[in-house]
Amino acid sequence: MCAISAPVEARRIDPAVAGKKSKKGKTLTKLAKKELPSMPGSKRILLRCLIFALAAFLTGCGGVSKSSAPPPVTTGQFTHVYVAFPPATGVNNAHFMSTVMTQKAIEGVTVATAWIDAETGTPGAGTCQPTGTDTCLLDSFGWTHTYDWSTIDAANAQWFGAESGTKKVNIILDGIRGASPICALTNSCINPITPYYITTSSWAAHTASGAQDIINGNKDGCTNDVGLDTTSMTRDSAGLVTVNEANHGYANGDTIWVGGTTPSNYNVTQAAGARVQNATANTFQYQSDTHTADSASTPGTVISRQQSYPIPYETPYNTGWKSFITAAILHFNASPNLSQIAYMRVGRSVGGEAYPYCIPIMEALPAPNAYTKSGWLAYYTAIDDFVQAQKPKMLILDPLNEAGTGNAGDPKDPTYGTAEAAIAVAHKNGPGTVNGFGSQGLRTSDITNYAANTYCASDWCGTFNANYQTNHNLELQTLGLSDPAGLTMNATGDLRPLLPFAVERHMTILELYNLDALLAYDPNYCVLNVPDNGMCATGSVEIPVIVLPPQDQQPYFQKVGQPGQTGATGDGSYAATINSTEGQH
Repeated sequence: MCAISAPVEARRIDPAVAGKKSKKGKTLTKLAKKELPSMPGSKRILLRCLIFALAAFLTGCGGVSKSSAPPPVTTGQFTHVYVAFPPATGVNNAHFMSTVMTQKAIEGVTVATAWIDAETGTPGAGTCQPTGTDTCLLDSFGWTHTYDWSTIDAANAQWFGAESGTKKVNIILDGIRGASPICALTNSCINPITPYYITTSSWAAHTASGAQDIINGNKDGCTNDVGLDTTSMTRDSAGLVTVNEANHGYANGDTIWVGGTTPSNYNVTQAAGARVQNATANTFQYQSDTHTADSASTPGTVISRQQSYPIPYETPYNTGWKSFITAAILHFNASPNLSQIAYMRVGRSVGGEAYPYCIPIMEALPAPNAYTKSGWLAYYTAIDDFVQAQKPKMLILDPLNEAGTGNAGDPKDPTYGTAEAAIAVAHKNGPGTVNGFGSQGLRTSDITNYAANTYCASDWCGTFNANYQTNHNLELQTLGLSDPAGLTMNATGDLRPLLPFAVERHMTILELYNLDALLAYDPNYCVLNVPDNGMCATGSVEIPVIVLPPQDQQPYFQKVGQPGQTGATGDGSYAATINSTEGQH
């Protein structure tokens, strides 16, 4: 029988897409082929039959059956190592370019390409020509979309040029950015990368659909998208509230929701929201239901339709998103740096991932937009169908994501990942290479869960077991920043046991977070004070307190970092682990 147990994944938001994460490579068509040992023909045939029979059995079991011996590590497996979301500017960029990008084991980087950075205008009838290019496309309803790639190309230039152009640069297409659980500390609790027009009534009319449904924390109590901080709120006796918020960007008529105020009767949580009135650069007004002249002792947060999470399978979002996907593939297919692009990952939800947020709320939407598992997987498939039709020249890597939070009415379901892997391998890029796939949720509990015959995150262990013989493009990204010293008790844990486990379980592509790469390779990740006060001195890698408490930076360094400084006690074990992960196995 197939062993089935409770799913285990709690979804995280990719730091790179967290107002965040976001999540989210290689020249994989050149991977070493797996060879069977030399033997007479009849025995080779028998061995192949046994291998395919084992793979079929594991597929039927969801991939994590411990009733038989686990598949051995494949002879010829080559694992590539990339750094996800490298620091683009500042002190950390200088550290990164001089100590991480110089490493042989670091084959390149994986970068996010935000939709809003390419499409800054509003589509319409005949807004550009000629159509069918990466800068001008006709959507399925007859409007043209204009794209400008200059910002994206400028940002990517340093990565394509690094180490004399010898590094790979992998592309993630992002249409939605998620807010992290700690976004309030950085005043970033919005989705800033979906173009404004997607949630407008004119776009809904153009796409012959109803208004784009959206979800936010103020209206729905779901997602961390609760809006940006305001500095003051005052109300007159007619209930008109005047809000001070610098550079808010709202226009008259925008729909907003308000939360977190004291008194709470300033909040706007009903589905209809409130309309922005009399907007200036730094102030705007909205109508409250309470007609009492007073001031809020605690001004709240405000979020608009455009800053919320759009339901991605609905027609307004999907139409605009597919147009952008087409433009992006045209653009990168024609890039002079195409040979350096190992893969592209196309997001279905937040970042480059496919996690369905707030399922109970989406299930309650009116037809035809009510959520179902089969509908979500059909949407996932439709994106792969569409991407395949654009004939991308680079490998396509698809994301695996389990669904659900595990809360009442929203059970976790890792079999979404099982289904998504099957969808991925049924699709190919332009040259005919079958899509790879992977999880952006590698964490320490995967080790114990696999040993206990339960699901790894999004069933990556099971799907890798079922596909490693025929697909050499199996990717994992760590869930978040690691913890080699057991100080923060985060879910990723220590890379030293985690990465060997992932290699053993057939990982051929690893995406590391940049701070872990800096910890491994930068001798000045923490510049030690003299005398030592337990903190890192000026010149160290700069880590926001919301990412890692400052008192933990030195213990990490002294545990696994580079030993070059006077007084440094790190054993270099993080670098050794990453170095042994990359390469032939």
